[in-house]
Amino acid sequence: MRSLSLSFNLPHCGIDDKVYAVDIEKHSAGFGCLPGLAKSLLLLRLSLIAVIASALLPISAFCAGEKPSLGKSEVSYHGESLTSNGNRVILAKPGGFLAVWRVPAREILLKAWIMRLKPLDSINLAVWTRQPNGLGKVRVLRWGEGQWLTIAHSSDRPIWHLEIGDVNGDGRDEIIAGLWQRSKLDPNVARRVYVYGVDAKRRSFVPLWRGSALSRPFRDIRLVKCGTKCDLAAIESQHNYPECEWISLYKWDEFGFRRIWDSPVMGNIVGWGNSDSIKQGEALWLDRAWQGKRERIEVSASSDGVWSSRRISKESR
Repeated sequence: MRSLSLSFNLPHCGIDDKVYAVDIEKHSAGFGCLPGLAKSLLLLRLSLIAVIASALLPISAFCAGEKPSLGKSEVSYHGESLTSNGNRVILAKPGGFLAVWRVPAREILLKAWIMRLKPLDSINLAVWTRQPNGLGKVRVLRWGEGQWLTIAHSSDRPIWHLEIGDVNGDGRDEIIAGLWQRSKLDPNVARRVYVYGVDAKRRSFVPLWRGSALSRPFRDIRLVKCGTKCDLAAIESQHNYPECEWISLYKWDEFGFRRIWDSPVMGNIVGWGNSDSIKQGEALWLDRAWQGKRERIEVSASSDGVWSSRRISKESR
């Protein structure tokens, strides 16, 4: 018989982050006292429960009111898929295995990712939640011993944006956090960028870069894949060019982020996001408003990693 795994969340046991998995084939010996027909019917019933649950979970994610967003790394490394249902993050693997992490009481789920860490065959989640005080918390969880184990968590921080991706090319994902914070060189609270690695053995975040500022004041950031690594894109402004914004790309070097490309965008950037690119896996699209018109611009990298932009559509308001 094909091996199936069923995971049961126990919401009333006071253990919010534990999920108990049962492998039907492994434990089928426990049904030995049942008659042959009853045993077959019981196994068939459990198999049908697993199939129905797998089919309904993606649908239920859209029926829970305000749907949390799932990060780009939800595209799994080992065949997993990630969905959300209210205050639960649900990870499914081929074969019917389901693992559920339940958001602690009074917290709000904002975003979740499947995260790649060493050992590379481990199953990890990064979860961003909002606390009752309005601040954000980041947890990194690893599946082991039949439950989700917290291997790193942050204190409550004023997080306005979070990204997960491999920026330094070491084969592991880093956490890129946008924080409202002061810096040593600037006493004003402003948007800052921090980069953290994860040390699973020490159960802690490792600061990799806290330079916080980029080349210009910025209002948004986004990771975009370029080859096997991720570059950082930013929407920036410059006080002596108030009629335009800048789109800039930064690549990680040994010290931190170094700007490798930028281009002025006349008018205002009113929307942007990631899109597929034929050669490099991802590109950026930008919607700009200028002189009563709106147009879409694509920013992508060539096969040798050189970034460029082109207009792909134009329409009048």
